[in-house]
Amino acid sequence: MIKKRRQISAMVTGQVRSLMLDYGIAYSEWFHDNTGSEIIAKNLEICESRLGSHIFKIEAENDELNNKLRRIEEWGEAYSPDLCPEPDLDVVEKALEGTGISVASVIGVGVRRFLQGIKSIIEGEKPRKGISR
Repeated sequence: MIKKRRQISAMVTGQVRSLMLDYGIAYSEWFHDNTGSEIIAKNLEICESRLGSHIFKIEAENDELNNKLRRIEEWGEAYSPDLCPEPDLDVVEKALEGTGISVASVIGVGVRRFLQGIKSIIEGEKPRKGISR
């Protein structure tokens, strides 16, 4: 029975030391004739306190990314088919004939400005409204 307890104690001590190394905690920081369960409890407490700030930072980053995603969704809804109906591109092409402007270049400008708006949101800036210069 005593041999079994020593084996368990050695195993727990080894696991605790391993955890402590993972989180940069010196074994001598808090080993003071405590039982294995007290050591584990203290180790978990120290790990939780050190991980808490990382968890808080990750949650804050997640909130920031969710806010940016919401703003991108709103930006996309600003150009809904109700507000900007799909034109007949053949009619637009005929209207642009002789101007040196192609339908592809007009569409390209719109797409670039839309993507620049998304980039502005991601970088934390406010996107320009509309497509006017």
